[in-house]
Amino acid sequence: MPKQYLAKKKGKYVQHKYEHMEEAVRAVKDGEMSVRLAAERYGLPKSTLYDRVSGRFNLETKPGRKPVLDITTENQIINSVTENAEKGFGLSRQQLLTRAGILCKRANISGFCNVTPSKHWWYGLKRRHPEIGLRKPEKLGTQRSWIYHNRAKS
Repeated sequence: MPKQYLAKKKGKYVQHKYEHMEEAVRAVKDGEMSVRLAAERYGLPKSTLYDRVSGRFNLETKPGRKPVLDITTENQIINSVTENAEKGFGLSRQQLLTRAGILCKRANISGFCNVTPSKHWWYGLKRRHPEIGLRKPEKLGTQRSWIYHNRAKS
């Protein structure tokens, strides 16, 4: 059974619900209560609530690093991989990481050390797209590839 990747925990990290934050911000902006009272009532950190109310951070701002690749580029990679897998041309993890690195180099996207994405990026990609899985690529005969290729056209 493969090992499950677990990130190290570094203390408290977003232990409140998004709905509570929205309600508290609305209550403070409507003048129903102060930031301190709203933070106590909804169980939120006072400084976080103040940052959202003052406009320092938007309500939509998510915690953590911003992704290296935007959503559209990542979805293009996933679509390409799944289409090739349906045709019978699988990719290994290393091949996928190399192709993603080449794509980033061509698009002048910096953010990956040594051009190739790390295993941490791979685990994040699998978390965001659970339909992706590792399979060992098998050799595909020319007759089978011709059948897959023609079936995909129709």
